[in-house]
Amino acid sequence: MKNASQISTCIKSKPNFLAMDYYKNYLFNIPIIFRIVLLILLLINGYSTTQAGVALSPTKTTANTKKKSHKIPLHQAIEAGDLQKIKALLTPKNVNIKDNDQVYPLHIAAYQGRLDIAKLLLKNGAIINVKDKDGHTPLYWAILGNNKDIVQFLIKNGADVHAEPQGELSLLSRAIMIRNIAIIKSLLDKGADPNQPDKTGWTPLHYAISNTDVIHLLSEDESSLNTNELYKEQKIRIEIIKLLIKKDANVDTTTKEKLTPLHLAVQAGLEKVIELIANKSKAINLQDDKGYTALHYAALENNTKITAMLLKNDASIDIKTYLGNTPLHLAAQIGNLDIVKLLVANKADINVMNEEGITPLHMAVWGKSSLIVQFFIDKGAQVEIESPKYGTALHIAVQENAPNMIEILLNQGHANVNLQTTENGYCPLYWPIKKGNIEIAELLVKHGAILDLRDKKNNTLLHNAANYGQLASINFLLAKGLDINLKGWSDATPLHLAAAKGYLEVVKRLVEAGADINARDAHEYTPFQIAATHKQAEVMLYLCEKGDKAEAKCPDGNLLHITANPSPSSRAILA
Repeated sequence: MKNASQISTCIKSKPNFLAMDYYKNYLFNIPIIFRIVLLILLLINGYSTTQAGVALSPTKTTANTKKKSHKIPLHQAIEAGDLQKIKALLTPKNVNIKDNDQVYPLHIAAYQGRLDIAKLLLKNGAIINVKDKDGHTPLYWAILGNNKDIVQFLIKNGADVHAEPQGELSLLSRAIMIRNIAIIKSLLDKGADPNQPDKTGWTPLHYAISNTDVIHLLSEDESSLNTNELYKEQKIRIEIIKLLIKKDANVDTTTKEKLTPLHLAVQAGLEKVIELIANKSKAINLQDDKGYTALHYAALENNTKITAMLLKNDASIDIKTYLGNTPLHLAAQIGNLDIVKLLVANKADINVMNEEGITPLHMAVWGKSSLIVQFFIDKGAQVEIESPKYGTALHIAVQENAPNMIEILLNQGHANVNLQTTENGYCPLYWPIKKGNIEIAELLVKHGAILDLRDKKNNTLLHNAANYGQLASINFLLAKGLDINLKGWSDATPLHLAAAKGYLEVVKRLVEAGADINARDAHEYTPFQIAATHKQAEVMLYLCEKGDKAEAKCPDGNLLHITANPSPSSRAILA
């Protein structure tokens, strides 16, 4: 039997579905094993698969469980369901006796679902709207216990359907979480407000829609949940939503995060609900606190049908999020060609830029969708629009190591293979040289890439190859005939840069290829002195060996004498 001393308040928080949605957007196609783990975590934290958010097992609830059972005889008799004993104990004087948590006999009977006991208590003068220490009435506990008959009995006898403390979930929202349509109807018929928000701005309609969203998220794989049970669950949710809308629930109301019921319905993929809401909505383009509209969410959810539904209902196609992304940006990144085509057919701007100068073409390259890249080019996308931070689509394709994308941009898009970024002066060849990706480097050279371009620091590709220790890139560039002693930033040669970083094999290769070991930079340092400054012992010893004897006077006046056969004391210079 349930113990009155263990009755506690419901968990008032709810899962952050918007956050869940963002995680889904960045971690596409979450494996089912992770969905199961998520479900377990929700259950551990007090959530059911329907997001009921209520502790339906009083034996596992709050701090009250740590208290010893209260010894009020009448309470114990009600807990035990001992009607004969209750009748023997009950008097008009003790019918409203409360324990230390202000739990009354009627609270217990309501939660237990004992209609016969509830009737007996009321007959003897029980106060129907009496509140426990958390402000909850017997009607609250009857709803929490999913006891339809008790709920209807209490309402018929004057229970207040608006009795919950200010800012908490309404009794109607609680009933929606429990999914009992009969209780919901009883509350609405008695005048429960379908638009009453909690302190986060969530209304009963938000909760009704979001319940389905968790199930949708956790059970896309049919093996994870019984398909019939899932269908039944969704059918109940839709029936509840229709009932709320019939009772004039505001379909455009927003939460503190500015989420509308339509946002949640789109995330949950509830096509029938979207039809109902879209037809009634006077603000289909409302944006949440990130600037997302319902159409943005349709693109994020990869849902072509819902995208079409929203466009049919006059959803605005070029509204930007607060980061400047349009629905087309999102569809391109996700890689849904059908949605991209649908948006473009409805006159979406294919060259629109977000706050970082990124176009849908950039997004398609990041999403590695060659079909969308080709589609954009065929539709006249400007391939040389540059993001100050990320460069052109070609720069991104090179960084993403996407040869197919590079070929399309160069062959069909006629992208400039030598275009340098505004911020750093990096040409497309910069990244494969930096990473030692010779396949991509060869591809760019095949299309006319110039090898001796300089970046904003006046460094050549050979300087950058040396700076990043990329021996393969150095061999590639030397084979193409690059001058090994060209000076770059601060008059440093590639050998200076390799010596500073301690890349011994690179230093050896450069010296073997004819690098001047006595070249001086703008500060009059030789590669040897640079190696000494950075305490690169192996490079110093190698350069000594190549020079028989090196005598270097540094600008600070120190003399370094190291012979081709250095002694232990000479090695100590680096200590």
